[in-house]
Amino acid sequence: MKTIFIPTDLSSHALVALRYALELSKEAQTQKIIYFHLNPQIISPEIPVLYLDDLNKINADIKKHLETELSDHIENAGIGDGVLATEVVVVTEAGSSTSILEYARKHHSDLIVMGTHGKTGFEKFIFGSVTASVLENSKIPVLVIPRNFHYKPIEKIAFSSALTSFTSEIKSILPFCKTLEAKLEVIHINYGLFSEKLIEHAKRVIHEIGHEHVDLQLLPANLEEKLIDMLKKQVAKKKPEWLVMIPKKREWYEKLFLSSKSLELAIDYNKPVLILHPAGN
Repeated sequence: MKTIFIPTDLSSHALVALRYALELSKEAQTQKIIYFHLNPQIISPEIPVLYLDDLNKINADIKKHLETELSDHIENAGIGDGVLATEVVVVTEAGSSTSILEYARKHHSDLIVMGTHGKTGFEKFIFGSVTASVLENSKIPVLVIPRNFHYKPIEKIAFSSALTSFTSEIKSILPFCKTLEAKLEVIHINYGLFSEKLIEHAKRVIHEIGHEHVDLQLLPANLEEKLIDMLKKQVAKKKPEWLVMIPKKREWYEKLFLSSKSLELAIDYNKPVLILHPAGN
């Protein structure tokens, strides 16, 4: 994670994401932070032309404020001078999510860190049009930080898998585990049928990659218990610092919800969630 990209809407929720990203940068040995703000483009016949002349000054004032804010939080995080390169970007364009993704790509970002919004936390985040669009279209991993969440060292990452796309899933998650020296808990509910072949394939993949910190948790299915309830119990037992979600391609009305089981788990868990889009997904 050489470069972390942090969009801000100047809210307290965005500051939570900033503080988390700075603490994460120390553990991940990040080299650069990009602090990004989009000052929305206002298009209306009621807006005087002079507004456009003032816009550059407004953006310059916002940038100065964010530079001070970023500097103060870097100092509070105990990051020494010159350890972390920083850049504050303030732009005025149409299309919030498009701008976030464009500038994240332009700066070769390895991770986008965003905060949740609203009283319902992660659920509200998913239904926000800008953030939902970022999740759907970003090829860059996105880390979602709940409201009022404080950083904890990442020792364990959990991922619930049906094992049908295990090779691509594991290749997407492992770089984070290796960088953070975190253990990966792969949770699979075994319903029998074709599961045995999938389980054997998953074991071979883990053996071939030679990663000793991957733990495949096989749970026998209880037909009298809901899948999501079984997952919740296992996650509560393992207590990972992150959950991973890998959404599949769906129809437009389903995309907003990602995976309903993963979403429900994430809402209840209320800890950072890493959203990945493996190649070909």
